[in-house]
Amino acid sequence: VSKMADFDADRQRAADEQSELAKAKAEVEGERDALADEKRRLTTELETLQAETARSLQAKEEELSSTSADLVKKHAQQLADKEAELVSKMADFDADRQRAADEQSELAKAKAEVEGERDALADEKRRLTTELETLQAETARSLQAKEEELSSTSADLVKKHAQQLADKEAE
Repeated sequence: VSKMADFDADRQRAADEQSELAKAKAEVEGERDALADEKRRLTTELETLQAETARSLQAKEEELSSTSADLVKKHAQQLADKEAELVSKMADFDADRQRAADEQSELAKAKAEVEGERDALADEKRRLTTELETLQAETARSLQAKEEELSSTSADLVKKHAQQLADKEAE
């Protein structure tokens, strides 16, 4: 009974761990989708920024041809600053993506562990079932032997009692 309770507890624990794995996997998938959305947004922002900067540079060069070199430098610096900011955001995105991959790897390891435990529990259940069936068979054989012994003893008692009655009648 204790082994069955332990087995049920192990099985429940395995089910709980599997549920936690599923939740963690769903969270990782959500993070991965959010990171992909952020990357698309940053790419669009970069493209928009590059287009706006190019238009702005062209307008300023046409408007102020005498100071175009200064304006080009200024806008180039602004563009470099924005690109540096975007590169930093992309690095953060890559770090987040690596973190998500690491979490996915940990989830896979945890899942493998749960699968191993599940297999071990299944083996234990088969072993316990075999032991129970053997015990039931041995108990059935033992009961049958006791019934045969009791039946034999009962028949002997009836014979003995009949003999005693016969002996008393003969007296």
